[in-house]
Amino acid sequence: MSEAAPRGRGSLVGPDYGKHRGAHDELFAVQGSGLGVRPHWQRLFGAFEQLGARELEARWQEARRLFRENGVSYSGASDEAGLRPVELDPVPYLIPAEDWSRLESGLAQRARLLDAILRDLYGPRHLIRGGTVPPQLILRHTNFLLPVDGALADTDARLAMYAADVARGADGSFRVVSDRTQSPSGPGLALETRIACSRILPNLIRSTHVHRLARFFRLLRDQLVARAPHQKHDPRIVVLGRGQSDPNYFDAAYLAAYLGFPLVEGEDLTVRDGRLWLRTIGGLKLVDTVLRRLADPLCDPLELEPDSRGGIPGLLQVARSGSVSLANPLGAGVLENPALIPFLPRIARQFLGEELQLESLPTWWCGDEEGCTQVLDRLPELVIKRMDRGGRTLWGGSLDAAGVAAWRDRIRRDPELYVGQEAAAGATTPALIGGSFRPRPVVTRCFAASVSDVTGDAFTVMPGGFTRVVGDDELPGSLGAGLRGVCKDTWILASEEERHLILWPSVRAPAAAADESLPSRAAENLYWVGRYAERGEYLTRLARTCLRKYNEARDYGDPADGGALTILLRALRVLSTGQGAEPGGSALAGTQFVENTLLETVRDATLAGSLASTFKSLEGAALSVRDRWSTDSWRVIDDISEALEEQRRYDFGGLAALEDTLDRLVSALVAFTGLTVESMTHEAGWHFLLVGRRVERATKLLELLRATVLSEADEGVEYQLLEALLLANESLMTHRRRYRASLDARSAFEVIVLDRANPRSLAHQMLELARHMEDLPREAPSRDLDADQRALLAAGTRVRLADADTLARTQGHRREGLVELLNALESDLDAAVAALNHAFFTHVQPTQQLVAVSLDTGRPDSAEFLE
Repeated sequence: MSEAAPRGRGSLVGPDYGKHRGAHDELFAVQGSGLGVRPHWQRLFGAFEQLGARELEARWQEARRLFRENGVSYSGASDEAGLRPVELDPVPYLIPAEDWSRLESGLAQRARLLDAILRDLYGPRHLIRGGTVPPQLILRHTNFLLPVDGALADTDARLAMYAADVARGADGSFRVVSDRTQSPSGPGLALETRIACSRILPNLIRSTHVHRLARFFRLLRDQLVARAPHQKHDPRIVVLGRGQSDPNYFDAAYLAAYLGFPLVEGEDLTVRDGRLWLRTIGGLKLVDTVLRRLADPLCDPLELEPDSRGGIPGLLQVARSGSVSLANPLGAGVLENPALIPFLPRIARQFLGEELQLESLPTWWCGDEEGCTQVLDRLPELVIKRMDRGGRTLWGGSLDAAGVAAWRDRIRRDPELYVGQEAAAGATTPALIGGSFRPRPVVTRCFAASVSDVTGDAFTVMPGGFTRVVGDDELPGSLGAGLRGVCKDTWILASEEERHLILWPSVRAPAAAADESLPSRAAENLYWVGRYAERGEYLTRLARTCLRKYNEARDYGDPADGGALTILLRALRVLSTGQGAEPGGSALAGTQFVENTLLETVRDATLAGSLASTFKSLEGAALSVRDRWSTDSWRVIDDISEALEEQRRYDFGGLAALEDTLDRLVSALVAFTGLTVESMTHEAGWHFLLVGRRVERATKLLELLRATVLSEADEGVEYQLLEALLLANESLMTHRRRYRASLDARSAFEVIVLDRANPRSLAHQMLELARHMEDLPREAPSRDLDADQRALLAAGTRVRLADADTLARTQGHRREGLVELLNALESDLDAAVAALNHAFFTHVQPTQQLVAVSLDTGRPDSAEFLE
């Protein structure tokens, strides 16, 4: 029978629609002999038809740009390719109000049920004692933590957040693929997809009456504040993550920034006197609540996984004593056991007195004889998982006959470890692929947060979620694995238009000043952001000066230009790589050397000290404090990466586009400087950033002067060289305004060394360094100067007492006065930096078990725990 075209089909609908009518599709429904647009899709589909394929493609490109500029990315557990971008499909995933009502109720019930199971398993264990759940199903699970036993009696030690991966079946009903209870990832990405979608479809998201997300996060924040055991009116709440090694680092950073809590790592926290403290530049600060993004075993290397480098020794003990509230509590990972799924309906009747509203995918535990028979007989049709989530999910349909036989033998040898589950692929939803709508399966991670009420066990469900499109090359068993690839905004349709809800800070929200809560690790990263940004700008300006001098030497053939270029290229190599190699002969004779030096310095990421390497370090340092940057600041960082990437796409042997790239880099770096200087609050973090900039600018200027003007050059070369130095230091116009056409060593040194009013001079760097160092928090007020202050006072005094005539004077072509000043300033600057490191950046070495005893040799990696 031929397939009838969908009614209302326009140019957007691809040929895939209409081929498979047996499964539920979100957009089209069978109507008579054809397909028709479902009622809840009609308004939006009509709007998309009016936009047309070309405009939708433009919106898709805009979504890609927004995600790239905001750094939305992920990485795999062993992803050698580094960060990969997440892409946003502009076609949202729609759930009508009546479907959402049933799904919301089922998710809230499921969260209450798992919360009750958690407290039972680490408390009275009625489920095991009464025979409802076989003991080996719990006791053999990697994330059943015996040290937690008895620690969850307190009503505050409950699930703060729950997530479920949900997918529609072929019949259109929602089913749970898996439960997430340790530290569900994805709420930050759900927020970002909504914000991006609001940018690319502003009118449609308003006219479609989509539920907003802000209320959910406000309730989550209030719940975390309410959990504080000590500072009830001014609690200190932190988000504990793994840093850049976390595949979902962006998600953690975005959530922390949105909630207004600092994002910390294990080395930022310490246990003292039975309490948890945050190491800050202002001393130790008491921590009340931890929203953790670490897997259970990684949180405490003393009592749990000894090899953990991201945990806090003693954390479990302070949690056990009630001195700190953990969200979610340690041990919650046992609920992610897929072998529990077949037992949930019976447990719901026992604990809640209710039937389980939201079904799971049909699942069989091989530790049960009947379940094992089902799995062995149907293995080619099922997804095979370990109950402790160790190893990788296996799709039985990918195995040949020998593979099926081998897996059957493996399951028979230890059936309790394995679970079989039906594949989730069934229903489809439209996705924009190749300019048209194509049907694709999706999985949605839905979130629920605990809220305080009379019963104490209520949960509110986010009216949305993080929806991921399953690609053609993915196996059915990978539906719930990770937050990656192409995602969709999830639109829960309201029956009437909602009022715009802004996330106002809670009355009881933390009010600690940012400078008091600045971890020393974050301070150090901000310091290095300043250094790398200034280093990149300095090298960019010097490389641009070399390129312009090269063009002049080539166009005019003046030997003085060639002589100055030779010295400048040597200086560029010294400042970037520390090497001082020179071409054999003049720079004009070594055109290939000039091109190679400039191009390698700009874009060779494997060359230590190159611009590409410097900007990679800048991005890494900035990423470590991702929660402290505005969207505009991160967009500038992305512009830098994009400019370098475009430059690498040009022919390596040409310089035609290099000057445009360098101009673009200078503009981006100046914009970043302006944003950080003018937009960041002038607190401790800002001062560390500016200290880094001033240290680096002074260091590079010292290196440049050493590499160029310690010895007097021939008259023509000297003039060209001094002019180039002033240009590279953005001081040429200042010199011309003061000295007109008169340029010599004395006037040049007056401007770039001694002039305290010139932001690019050495004197100004010492003055500003002293000012910013003075504003850093000190342990206690003292009448005596600290070591860094003494060093900077000495440096500033030396510059103020220096004389331009003495600096310019030569003895046998060598400027001994300049040499003496530069040596002394370098020594003072090194002393100040060493004192800064000792006072603020000295980190305590992580504590480890003296005898490493592994809890389980088959433990899966931490990235898989959090997927």
